[in-house]
Amino acid sequence: MQISRRELMLAGCVLPLSTKAMSATEKNKPHKDFKVVAYLPEYRMERFRPEHAQGVTDLIFFAIEPQADGGLMTKMFDASYMEPLKEAKRKCGCRLLIALGGWEQSKGYAKMTAHQRSRKRFLQEIDAFCKKHGFDGLDYDWEHPQSPHEEEAYGTLLTETKAHFRSEEHTSELQSHSDL
Repeated sequence: MQISRRELMLAGCVLPLSTKAMSATEKNKPHKDFKVVAYLPEYRMERFRPEHAQGVTDLIFFAIEPQADGGLMTKMFDASYMEPLKEAKRKCGCRLLIALGGWEQSKGYAKMTAHQRSRKRFLQEIDAFCKKHGFDGLDYDWEHPQSPHEEEAYGTLLTETKAHFRSEEHTSELQSHSDL
């Protein structure tokens, strides 16, 4: 049994709206800012085939969890997953992002974001992880900050992440999804 493109858990399509009129030729061209984002959890990797990512601009793989001390819990990540993911990136032209957290994997966020030392360690570890495995960016999936203090700490993490990955040796992008 193969995974269907639908099972990639298509998260959303974003198209900036414009009030200007478009010619028929312009209407047939994909909008440069249009994104098709798909989430792929590690438990679907057995059935995933690179061609399933056709038409996807951003493939977000779920497999790691932030820890309170800034480390990464990678017990669900298997390096053998990278071959089909990188092939999907080559064949389909999508960016490959790693999701951090999720429904049952967000427990470490509150303590990690509360302290500068753990945020710094976290950014160093996720940077090394992305470089080692060929990820193009991040998706923070903290479900969910529970207080104004946690929301502020999350904002600090986002600011520090942007600064870290904007340095000249990095090309990663940040995507964040939260109920903030």
